[in-house]
Amino acid sequence: MCSSDLTAKIAIDSDCLVKAIVQGGLIKQADFGGVLFHYNSTKLTKKSKQNLQFLAPLLVNTKEIALYGYTQTNLKSRASKIANKILAKRRTIAVRKYLKSLGVTGNFKLIGKGAVNPASKKHQYKNRRVTIKVKYLPPVAV
Repeated sequence: MCSSDLTAKIAIDSDCLVKAIVQGGLIKQADFGGVLFHYNSTKLTKKSKQNLQFLAPLLVNTKEIALYGYTQTNLKSRASKIANKILAKRRTIAVRKYLKSLGVTGNFKLIGKGAVNPASKKHQYKNRRVTIKVKYLPPVAV
């Protein structure tokens, strides 16, 4: 018995290790935790690349792969807000490029959110991230 409300949640813990919780049945949508970046950088870290290599096989048969980029949230000037949105978008581009190099295909949607929705107010490094939301294609009946 399948339900369209079933989801798979995959989160990355504070050490940037992938932790997965899957609810049985058909997977319609999955949310993946953050791919972390160094301060003011768009370069993927070694650990981020390892996590994306782990995730790549889970990104087959996708309808849409939405990448949401975030930055530190402790800077509030108008100029820093604009710069943070640009940096966030560039981080999504870096993740897309790496996923494509791993053979991931699909319709990528890139959203540079900037300094919003903090993962942590105390630890700003956790806010320098890209999160991934995936919508899967329905299974083909045989």
